[in-house]
Amino acid sequence: MAEETAGGGVAVNYPQRVELPVLRGQLVSGMSITLLEVSILVWAPGQAAVDARAALVGDLDVGDGSELRFTSAKMQIEHLDSLAHKGPLGPYRYPQSSEPYLNVTWSVDGVPESTQKWSEAGLEVTYSFDSLISAPDGFGFQLSFSPTVIVVTSKPITFDAWVSSWLLPLRQLVSLATGKEERITYFDLELAGEGRDFDDQQSSLRELAGIPDFELPRSFRTLQVYASGITQEPFASQYKDVQSRPAAFHVGRDEVSLLQLLKGWQEASTEHHPLLETYGAFIGDRRQHPRLKYLLLIQALEGLHGFETRADWKARVDQHLDRRAAVLSASALSYLPSADGRFLKENLGKRPLSSLDAALNYCLSTLPIDQKGALGATQLVRGVVEDKRADSVLAALRVVRNDLAHGNRGYDARELHKAGEILERVTRAHMLRVLGCSSAVIERFLGNPSQ
Repeated sequence: MAEETAGGGVAVNYPQRVELPVLRGQLVSGMSITLLEVSILVWAPGQAAVDARAALVGDLDVGDGSELRFTSAKMQIEHLDSLAHKGPLGPYRYPQSSEPYLNVTWSVDGVPESTQKWSEAGLEVTYSFDSLISAPDGFGFQLSFSPTVIVVTSKPITFDAWVSSWLLPLRQLVSLATGKEERITYFDLELAGEGRDFDDQQSSLRELAGIPDFELPRSFRTLQVYASGITQEPFASQYKDVQSRPAAFHVGRDEVSLLQLLKGWQEASTEHHPLLETYGAFIGDRRQHPRLKYLLLIQALEGLHGFETRADWKARVDQHLDRRAAVLSASALSYLPSADGRFLKENLGKRPLSSLDAALNYCLSTLPIDQKGALGATQLVRGVVEDKRADSVLAALRVVRNDLAHGNRGYDARELHKAGEILERVTRAHMLRVLGCSSAVIERFLGNPSQ
């Protein structure tokens, strides 16, 4: 900020901070760069630090950068290929031991079924593999494939909408399928054509290619997104990596629509589903201490029970309030001293009794494979029961939760971890169910500890 001095000069105070919604520039390579939600800290003349929420990089002129809208996104998540039922390559032929290996054709067939596509009004989601082919040089040849998801919408939407409604849900879905926290390895956005001058570029390329109806490839219309949490290091699929991350469901085999799963996530987010806002926020995160993880998982399951039985609970509350009002208005109470009547009115609860045991029983018993036996076999539960502090698996889980939540006592981290692993499988199974996976998928998942 500049201030006028007593002598008529101007003094400038440093440091200065400038906030801008958009900042445009050009890289040394000639590509344009658009920064979003920019913060500039100026330390001295010619010296500043620039921070931004995201950078959009590409060959396109985005105008003044205001109100950017995008019609499609290409995304890649670490181990996205684990969701594939079939890879992009099928039967292959190579020389047998008795054949001169340079006198025959080496060949491999593609698998069209490895590409899956789902659509509904105004939306299309494609799961496929991009190919990278090296030019034959007489000595070697290489062919590799990279898994991607492309979402196309007929109505252009904002950067925020793409991130919150499609990119982050896809990342969490892949993490849910693999049980590990997966990274975003690629993200680009296709700029909407409204108000943008694509015609000149297309006309030039049509003339150059000699193709009257030539259209710019999608790559000519996209901006790559650089931001915290996006590595922009796309990978090529490797069989050993796919095998190392078995997934709970596969597109193309389990009648799983990636579009419906993503929409299911969006709907659950809109209605603030407790399972999404607790477990959904840290799927696959192995950095949690076992104590914290146990408490979060119990909270997630308790919230799930409350959410799915809220109509029954409301009916119970209404019935309880009616009964409470009848009791407090009974003529027999008029014979009590006024202090006793007031005590009864103030301390007779307005809600019926509920317990964590009932919530856990609901979450465990509604799955295709009940996990009570597995939990009962853990040292954590056995120890609480043997100490006569609980008489069942559900009661033991409640006792441990209350002890940890209220600081009554602690438990061995390894014992908490073992019980937490089972509780996480229960929670993952319910998350799959909430998002729309079939009972067959959930049963297979629960029956296969490696997933």
